Amino acid sequence: MKTLTTAEEFDNSCRLLIEGIGDTVSRALKDRERLAAETARLQRWVDDLQSGMYVNCVYCGHQYGPREDTPHTMADVLRAHIEECPQHPLSLARAKIDALAAENDRLREEVQIHRDKARDEYWAWQGDEEDHPESLTCPVLISASALRGLLVKYNTGREGE
Repeated sequence: MKTLTTAEEFDNSCRLLIEGIGDTVSRALKDRERLAAETARLQRWVDDLQSGMYVNCVYCGHQYGPREDTPHTMADVLRAHIEECPQHPLSLARAKIDALAAENDRLREEVQIHRDKARDEYWAWQGDEEDHPESLTCPVLISASALRGLLVKYNTGREGE
């Protein structure tokens, strides 16, 4: 793995990575449109098959039966159950997707910090009473002890409120 030595090399590396992700997303969006049409066709078929039948969740066993006062198809009722069924694999997939999305956000923030650092777009905390964090719009480089001191000062000032 090559070590990046300049901000320009870092930016170029990030740009290439983002372009590759963009191509992948474009392909995925095209596949999604095609699959959405197929899903709609199959959903109409399932609705026809399930009209007037009982439907069971194969993961938790919950049973839904047709009722005249239910304005949905049984497939819609089952779909709503799947959204909430903790034993259904989609619940696990949704949790994994949420975790991956959070990790993605965290990594994007980390990349931005490295990008800012490579461009010298950060504030190094001086601790000389001339630092004004409320006016900063860039990442701040601060020692752990200086941060703890600020937090104590901040929390002590808020106790009177």
